[in-house]
Formats: sequence, C-alpha cells, structure tokens
Amino acid sequence: TVDQALADLNQSRANVKRLELSLMSKLSDKYRDYRTARQHVETYRNEMLPKAKEAYDLLHESYKRRRAPWPEVLMAQKIYYDLQAEYIMSQLQYHESEIAIRGMLLTGGLEVPAAPMSGGHIDAVPKPR
Repeated sequence: TVDQALADLNQSRANVKRLELSLMSKLSDKYRDYRTARQHVETYRNEMLPKAKEAYDLLHESYKRRRAPWPEVLMAQKIYYDLQAEYIMSQLQYHESEIAIRGMLLTGGLEVPAAPMSGGHIDAVPKPR
C-alpha cells in the first residue's frame, strides 16, 4: 500500500541520515587522531630524537675520555632507542589515520542498523491471508 511504501521511504531516509551522522562522527575522530599523531611525529623528529641523540653522543664521548660512567652511557642509549620506537609507533598511527581519512573511513565496513522494534514495524510486501 501507499502507507507502507511511505513508511519504508521514511525508514530509508532515516538510515541515510544515520549513516551520514556516523561517518561525520568517525571523520571527526579520525581527523583528531590524525592531527595528534602528526604533532607527535613532528615533536619526536624535530625535538626529542635530536636531543636524545646529542645526549647519547656527548655521554659516549665523555666515556671515551673517562669522564662518564658506562651505565650512564647505556641509559642514554636506551632512552634514545625507546624514543625511536615511540617515534615509529607515532608514524604508524599517523599513516593509519591518514589512510582511513583518504579511504573515506571505510576501514571497518559499514555497520548494519539495529533490528526494528517488534510490534510497530509493517512490511512493505503484503502477505496473503
């Protein structure tokens, strides 16, 4: 019937609106993640890693001149390597976010809407009696 077709049309429109809102929410979250990861990558690359490398190099040179103990050199080296690992993880998060945004957020498939509540739903196809 016409009423059933209108009900189905309204339900389809509601599903389209739900999908639009869901995609906008995901885009907002991914863009926030993207910006945060990009900022972390830049901070590691431009500030933290160069300072940690410089500290390690200075301590290593001091050790060669017998002015710094070996455990301090090892600690500086460990900090430098840990920062490199964190930098790599930040790059991974950055690129994953970028790919998700470029891929129009279709990284996990589209969710199926919840089943309609029983009692109020009318099928658009008439059933014979």
